[in-house]
Amino acid sequence: MNWTHPRMRTLRHGALITLLASIAACGGQDGASDVAAATPAAHLAISGKPPATITAGSEYTFTPTVSPAEAGRTLTFSITNKPSWASFNGRSGNLAGSPASPGTFSAILIGVTDGKNSTSLPPFTVTVAPDPKKASATAAAGAAADVVKISGTPPHSVTAGKPYSFKPTASDTAGRTLSYSVRNKPAWAAFSIATGLLAGTPASTQTGTYPGIVISASDGTASAALPAFSISVNTAAAAPTTLSQKHPGDVGIGSDPEVVFYENFEEGSVAAAMKRYSSKHVAGMSLVADHPADSPGGHALQLTAGGSHDTADFYKSFGAGYDELYLRYYIKYLGSGPWHHSGVWFGGYNPPLPWPYPHAGSRPTGDDRYSIGFEPITTFSHVPLDFYVYWRGMHSWKADPTGAVGDYWGNTFLHDAQLLTESGDWECYEVHLKLNPNPANGIGAVLELWKNNALVRRFDDSTPLGYWVRDKFCPIDADGSECTRYRPANPKLVVLDQRWRTTTALKINYLWPMNYNTASGESSLRLDDMVIAKQRIGCTVRK
Repeated sequence: MNWTHPRMRTLRHGALITLLASIAACGGQDGASDVAAATPAAHLAISGKPPATITAGSEYTFTPTVSPAEAGRTLTFSITNKPSWASFNGRSGNLAGSPASPGTFSAILIGVTDGKNSTSLPPFTVTVAPDPKKASATAAAGAAADVVKISGTPPHSVTAGKPYSFKPTASDTAGRTLSYSVRNKPAWAAFSIATGLLAGTPASTQTGTYPGIVISASDGTASAALPAFSISVNTAAAAPTTLSQKHPGDVGIGSDPEVVFYENFEEGSVAAAMKRYSSKHVAGMSLVADHPADSPGGHALQLTAGGSHDTADFYKSFGAGYDELYLRYYIKYLGSGPWHHSGVWFGGYNPPLPWPYPHAGSRPTGDDRYSIGFEPITTFSHVPLDFYVYWRGMHSWKADPTGAVGDYWGNTFLHDAQLLTESGDWECYEVHLKLNPNPANGIGAVLELWKNNALVRRFDDSTPLGYWVRDKFCPIDADGSECTRYRPANPKLVVLDQRWRTTTALKINYLWPMNYNTASGESSLRLDDMVIAKQRIGCTVRK
């Protein structure tokens, strides 16, 4: 017998429904399965299969089914954890919407009540998947928007011992920070990953070609690289050893601090060119449109002598003078002579003189003067050239000189059968004279001659050994007939006595180019690009 009041029975029945719904929420299946309320079928039941997945941008809709409903009662639906992109109809229980973005929406619970009874579906989950087309387009747009660019032209060579530097230019459309990398970096170079700078100084032992160098820039997503390039490390050129190497084309040589005097005859007239000379005979002088091959100028000075005027010369004094100097000049002998004193002289007077005073035929004493000329030693074309020297140690052409004027004429030292006037050609000659430092002896003195930069002969304390044939010093290897024809059977071999002076007051202090020809026929020579300096000059280097 049931003593329970009807109202109590109803309340207990509703509590049972709620308890069953809670149990279902905890242990029920997800929205992928058909679900039914645990409410007894005789009262109120809800069922339906909510879609578990949807693509972003698509329409989602789900309406549950409720049965049976007591006559005259209105159903009311409720929802817990509704997705933000969805709307819910409380009269029909419809859940609908179009999610814009991917995501997962869990524990969605749809319930229903008729005012008397209540029930609900088990909780379910809706997963919103990305739209494949939109994702591809977004990725493509992102890739298109993220572009790294790199540019620059790296130097392809460097000289050993000199610095090398190259820094590319790079940009990123996404605005990200770039980092750099390099492949096949030369061992002598350093590389910055922050700036892309490749820099270093290769040593002389690292000459050669370094190929396949690649510099890249990256923002972590996109990257770009320069084309592969090579760097050639070249051997360093030898440091200039002559003034002409330092001043190609002789440009600026006249203002070099090592230069004492420079003459290129470009003043425009003989009168203008001769202003800086204290003594001259200009009757046979003319400026001609001729010059050595690598000369920076366009004119040379021609000296013509013989016949009505036997001398064309000019003389320059350097005052107190120098203990050591180099003289370089270009000369062209025209025709077949006749030649006498036709070349360039230089030397010293004590005290210095503003004009030449050669004292022809007499030997200097050692404290007064000396002179060194370089000129033809016979009178016809293609004849040997030699030094023509007056100094205290000179020998006489006589077997028993008395010291009278005429006993001593210039001595010759070279006697080289191949050293000729080369008529019609420009030739470059350089003479180096270092006076004996100690006036008591000739130790340390040097006399040298170059022709077209080739050393012809050097006279110093030990070489060359030679012998004397009257007023001719013949090096042991001399091949001039004046030596070979008269060589003694057992010559006494000595070095040239270069005691140029007996006092340090006697120095190198004058230049005296000339063409002195006492014959009835005229002869001509040309001079250009004369330099006197305190170091080796060398022939003009092509600019």
